[in-house]
Amino acid sequence: MRVQMFVCVVLVGCMVGCGGPSTGGGTPSGTPGGAAGTGETAAPASDAGEESAGIAIGLGQPASEQPASEEPSAQPAPADEPAMPVEPAAPAEPATERVEAKAGVGAKGRSLDEHEGVYVTPAKTLFTVREKVIFEIQVPNALKLYEATNGNPPRTNEEFMSQVIEANGVRLPELPPGQRYVWDPETKELMVERPVR
Repeated sequence: MRVQMFVCVVLVGCMVGCGGPSTGGGTPSGTPGGAAGTGETAAPASDAGEESAGIAIGLGQPASEQPASEEPSAQPAPADEPAMPVEPAAPAEPATERVEAKAGVGAKGRSLDEHEGVYVTPAKTLFTVREKVIFEIQVPNALKLYEATNGNPPRTNEEFMSQVIEANGVRLPELPPGQRYVWDPETKELMVERPVR
């Protein structure tokens, strides 16, 4: 019980003391003789109605330091500036190319391309075989299943990704940044769209 009472007194003291120096009393707690929390009643400050004890309620700033308004002033624009804001030019789209999605387009294992050796060559082969299995076995089989069910190949990229890739649980290899998979309905091939090298 005493601990709870002590915590309450400390919290009240902190809230009263956080506002800065008090205008009445001259002690940090703002009560005569520093009697904060002892049960004694403090006399009201003589200028309490003037500034509400110098504390702005809820802001923790003296009332004299409060900003008058947060809204921007409504002054007319100078004559040399245009009246309408000018929109910045859209960034130019980088030139892209589409290449067939096949083994070697994934991001994993590309740092090993320029190296050879006893450990590096099997690691490169592992990444290549994984991608070949996806692009030469899983995707064609999923596409055949879709065509057999629907009678035609997917018409859009979204349809291909949702009905062929996601529906069959095919996990396409992660591509390097700035590249993406695109279904080409004319050629009926999965392509990789990437910036021109």
